[in-house]
Amino acid sequence: MIKKKFKKLIPEKQEQDCCLDLAHRVGFVAFRYNTGAMKLTYKGKTRFVRFNEPGHPDIAGYDKKGRAFYWEVKRHGGKATTAQKEHIDEALKHNCIAGIGTCEDLEKMLRGLGYVK
Repeated sequence: MIKKKFKKLIPEKQEQDCCLDLAHRVGFVAFRYNTGAMKLTYKGKTRFVRFNEPGHPDIAGYDKKGRAFYWEVKRHGGKATTAQKEHIDEALKHNCIAGIGTCEDLEKMLRGLGYVK
């Protein structure tokens, strides 16, 4: 177990990698989704390109039975945006496996659901 004072130093990318690894180890098909936007120039034309809609969870996929899975990764002490909370709430309303938090939080949730022994 990592000491509490050092947990905040773990980069979110490392938390994402841990969450994806855990999802794969319990048999989920899961993918990292990029969100955000950027300005691109190609052949002299500049375009604004958006990757997914704001608030889309960092990880999405499904379990062996086809039940959808969404996880918004946050490092220790990180806060979800309103849009992120709304996406997860909507997923939960539709009986998806979903949540917001660290890899440790994901493991606790999956243990509670019987995916982790």
